[in-house]
Amino acid sequence: GWVKVKLKNGKVFEHREKTNRGGPENPLSEKEIFEKFEENGQLVLSYRKVKAIREHVMNLDNIRDITVVTNLLRF
Repeated sequence: GWVKVKLKNGKVFEHREKTNRGGPENPLSEKEIFEKFEENGQLVLSYRKVKAIREHVMNLDNIRDITVVTNLLRF
């Protein structure tokens, strides 16, 4: 990523990251992944659905019927 900020007084601050946050060289923590999923998911789904999806995805090994999860993904 890259950001450039120019202040009213003309001073410029610039910063560039060599690797994007969340990529293989700079991975997100599990907590950050969950937070990002919840923030983005709630843009289109209810809080209840987002939490349920997260719980089911974290428990995929024990789910017999994946439609339990796919039904939650519908608007």
